[in-house]
This record gives sequence, structure tokens and C-alpha cells, in this order.
Amino acid sequence: MSSGRSARWTPQNESRRAHPSASRWRLGGGIVLLVAVVVGLLVLSQWMLWSTPASPASSADAARLAPGDSHAPPPSATASQSTRAAESPEPALARLPATPAAAAPAPSMATAPASSPSPATATPAATATPSATPSPTVTPLPTDTPTPISTATPEPSPTPLPPTATPAPADIVVPLALPEVGSVSTSRPVLALTFDAGGELGATMQTLQVLRGHGVHATFFVTGAFADTYPDAVRQMVADGHELANHTYSHRDLIHLPDWEIQDELERADAVLRQFSGHSTRPLMRMPYGSRDKRVLRVVGQAGYRSIYWTVDSLDWRDGATPQGVAARVLRNVGPGDIVVEHCATTATAGALPTILDGLQARGLAVVTVSDLLRDEQQGE
Repeated sequence: MSSGRSARWTPQNESRRAHPSASRWRLGGGIVLLVAVVVGLLVLSQWMLWSTPASPASSADAARLAPGDSHAPPPSATASQSTRAAESPEPALARLPATPAAAAPAPSMATAPASSPSPATATPAATATPSATPSPTVTPLPTDTPTPISTATPEPSPTPLPPTATPAPADIVVPLALPEVGSVSTSRPVLALTFDAGGELGATMQTLQVLRGHGVHATFFVTGAFADTYPDAVRQMVADGHELANHTYSHRDLIHLPDWEIQDELERADAVLRQFSGHSTRPLMRMPYGSRDKRVLRVVGQAGYRSIYWTVDSLDWRDGATPQGVAARVLRNVGPGDIVVEHCATTATAGALPTILDGLQARGLAVVTVSDLLRDEQQGE
């Protein structure tokens, strides 16, 4: 142990003895760092002074790309930049420092040179005026708007459809030139026997044989479908001197058909029957089932036909009809100028005809065709 003059031992004293030069190293490092900072600042300021006047356009670009304009520049700015790039190759170097110049306004030493570029920024402002000239090139773009496409609207060409609605006036009631006939006022002792042929052949050939045997000529209202199906029977009617009249083509209830279909039924039947008789069936026609109304009568009249109804219905079409019953009904109700309706296919009519013809002859009544009977109407008898 040493004398009392020796200092007391502490950790700090021990570290000084162990490292006497540590404080010197720290002082030296601080000086070196300070010198490095100063040199760096000087180099930075000199570099800024060298780069700023070399490209005044860069300051103008920085001014245009101010905060808030960080998005894509307007077309005028890009056009001016492209023109400057064409004039000198240096803008490639000028654009690189443009971003640090805007990001390093902090150093106070840069304030002196920062004032020098300000005059240069005024010159690009003048160059901004030519940049406005390219803007008119943007205006032609609206020409691409295909306003002529509106010409496609002429699709309403289907307007010709309304003419199809014109048949609506067909509901207008027009006077009939040829009113329906049920009987004819005549001074002659004549009547008309008529036979409908619109279904099966049935007893048609037997009926024709009876009429032929009595030398009687009648009027047959034949459908076009019947003539197409049984042409031999229709030929026999014509050969025996009977009259063919229109009973439509397919024997449909005309009340439930539109106007055009009623006319079609008549035209088709007439075309078929004309091939047998050699002439049109106009103006004689009979409604299937005797069903008609004012509209049907008007359409039939416009087609050039006259509805031939009847005075006496033999009722030979009913179930259970007998030759005796049919003959009795006809002879009991018939008179001069009357029109009797029968059906050539029913066995009741074929069986009743001999009795009917004999009974009419006994009363002095002759059987004629409808056309013959209508002559008395025309002569006013």
C-alpha cells in the first residue's frame, strides 16, 4: 500500500490510465467530421451554381410541375418540352437535377445562387405562348363523335305496317247491293229446290238419280272441299243440268272468321267449282249452317255474292229424320216463290224426293233453279 499522496482508485481513473489517448481520438474525429460537412456543403453549392444557369428550362419545368400539378402535365407543356428537347441535347442532364433542386431548398448557402435562376425563369414564360398553338390540335378530337350514327334512327321504316290496320274501316256498315234472299215474290207457280253438299258423299248419287228421273233441275250449293274430294259427283251435277253455287271451301262458320278469311273461303271455292262449270259461282252463295250477321253479309256482298237463305227447312239433317217426315214437312209448308233447303247426302232426302216431286206436280208447282226464280224478282213480278 502506498502513502497518502496517492489518489484513490476509481473506475474512471482506471480507464484513463488504461486509455490515455481516447479523448484525443474523439476530438480528432469530430474535427474531421466537421471538415467533411463543410466541404460537402461547398461542393453542393458550387454544383448548384454550375447546373442552374446551364438549363433555364429546368426551372421553368419545376415551376410548371409545382405541388398540386404532380399528375400528367397538360398537352401544351409536353409539347413545349418536346420542342426544347429538339433544340438542344442538354435537357437530358437538366431534367435529372431538377428534382433535387426542388427538394433541397433547406440549405441557407443556396440562397445566393437561387436568386440567379429567377431571371431565367421569366424567359420560359414567353416560350409558353407558342405551346398554346398545339392546343388547337386537340379540338379536332370531337369530330370523332359519330353524330351521323343518328342516321340509324330511320329504322322506323316499318311504318308501312299501319296500312294493314286500314281494314278496320271494314266494320263500317255499307248498303248491300244484293240483299239476302229467302223467297221471291212471283206470279208463276214455281219454287226452287236447293241441296247443300258440304260433307260426305252419302246418298248424293241416289239423289241425283231421282232428280234425273223426274227431269228436274235444282241448285246445288257445293263446298270446294267436297268438289276436290268427290269430283265425279260434281261432274254428274253439271252433266244433269243442275246449277252450282258457292258454299265456301271448308264449310266453316263465317261469324267466327275475319273479313279476309271469309273472302278467301269464297274465292277458293269459286276457283274449284269453276273448273267443273266453266264459269264463276257469283252471285249465288249460301252460309254454312245458315250462320251470318250484318258484318258477314257485308263482306259477302263486297265479294260480289248474294246470300241465298230459304223459306222451308226440310230438317233432313236431324238425327232420326225419315223420308216420310221430310216429305210431309216440305209439302205442308211450300208455296210459289219459296226456296227449300235439303242435303243431297242424307238418305231421308233421297227417300223423300219421289214423294215431294210427285206432290208438287199434283199441286201444279214446278221446280226451277235459284237463278231462274230470281228473274221474276228482277222483272218486278
